[in-house]
Amino acid sequence: MPASALRAAALICAAALLGGCNIVVSKVPMFVQADTAGAPQIRPGLWVGEKDDCRYNEASAVDKWPDCAEPLMITATEFRDVGPKAKGQAAPYLLAAGDPLVLQARPDIDLSAGAAVSASGGGEASASAGVSTEGGPPPYVFLAVHPVAFDGQGRIVRMEQWPVMCGPPPPEPKSGATKPSDFVTRKPLPGLTIEGQVCTPANKAAVINAARASRAYSQVQTAHWVRDDPR
Repeated sequence: MPASALRAAALICAAALLGGCNIVVSKVPMFVQADTAGAPQIRPGLWVGEKDDCRYNEASAVDKWPDCAEPLMITATEFRDVGPKAKGQAAPYLLAAGDPLVLQARPDIDLSAGAAVSASGGGEASASAGVSTEGGPPPYVFLAVHPVAFDGQGRIVRMEQWPVMCGPPPPEPKSGATKPSDFVTRKPLPGLTIEGQVCTPANKAAVINAARASRAYSQVQTAHWVRDDPR
């Protein structure tokens, strides 16, 4: 999933923030605070996605980083974009225990324009075939999280993450395709329901199951903690 799909939260939600057709979204939260019991904490501070084609000095000030870096500030309760081109977009989140861990977030971004997102999770914002919020609040989105490294306090300092998908991707749509059926899976995972282009879960068990299965056909991104100070 290219980080450029959504600059506002490239590390965590990428295309998921825009409601790509083949991802799981919900108008109501699937997880509550009690579901975080037993889950490790993500270390608060400045985070950045790992990209082989983006080179810079992480010790330098964020405003000197190249655009490809797309830094993110994570606190105990929300994440937001930072840096000279940051738009102030933020998302409250919680990290639910499970196998894998599931990050539930509600991004502060206008989804009314929708998005054209490929079945594998990549894409760019456009005015076609997206999840319409009809002027209301954005939906909850879900990301699977696999910790890779921890600090001395047991907090996650490096992690893999991938979007929770509705099911295996359909064949790649033909050029210029805009119909929802061109982008959504034809085989939704158990506990998931498709209405138009929107895929919603019946319960949290369905989200965890989809998170586990989605690794096989999602693009996995790795991110790491840089420092406490976001500047």
